[in-house]
Formats: sequence, structure tokens, C-alpha cells
Amino acid sequence: MLNNISRALVVSYSEFRERRERRLRVAGDAAYGVERPRPWWLEGTEETAMAAAMNGTIKRLVSDKGFGFIVADDGNEYFFHNSACTNARFDDLREGQAVTFERGQGPKGPRGENVKVVSRNG
Repeated sequence: MLNNISRALVVSYSEFRERRERRLRVAGDAAYGVERPRPWWLEGTEETAMAAAMNGTIKRLVSDKGFGFIVADDGNEYFFHNSACTNARFDDLREGQAVTFERGQGPKGPRGENVKVVSRNG
């Protein structure tokens, strides 16, 4: 039994060394400005640039379904769910209200997260 465990450790350690060397190569190239694909251990994590606050206005609300759309100042349209509203109830939102939000990625495309109302008039 000990031999089986030691064999598994040797294989695991060799895999560890290989991955570590690959990681160091990628990190070293990034320091010199070489563009590389995202490493395997970062797959599925959100980019920090996507979390920057953006300004926009509410374009359309579907109150009975609990979602709406925001048009950002850059012209792009973002879906948002009623659970993304942080400082107002979804029922109190009106089309044309100014909001700030963070850009996120949903299963079907860009999504607004942490939606906050800036102006109460619409």
C-alpha cells in the first residue's frame, strides 16, 4: 500500500512541477508584455476590469417578470434582474431613471449588477 501511495505522490509531484514551470513561464512573459491566454487556474473567474462602475439610464422594465434593461452612456444595453437593485425596490423603478451599475457577464450576455438609482425622477 505504501508503494501505491508513493507512486501517486511522485506522479502528483511531477504534475505539480510541470504546472509550476508553465505558470512561471506565463507570468514571466506577462512581465515583458507578451499576450498569453488565461491560465487554467483562472478560468471562470471574472475580470477585475468588468467590475468598474458605469452610468446609464433604465430603458425598459418588465415589472411582472422582474427584469429590465439599462442603456449605458457608451451606448451598450445591459440586462438586469430585480435582485441586482441595491438602494431601491424594483417596483419603485421607472423608465428613464439614471442609475449606476457594475458590468457583469450573464449566461446570455452582458448583465448589470449592483444597480443603484442616482436620480429619483424619471
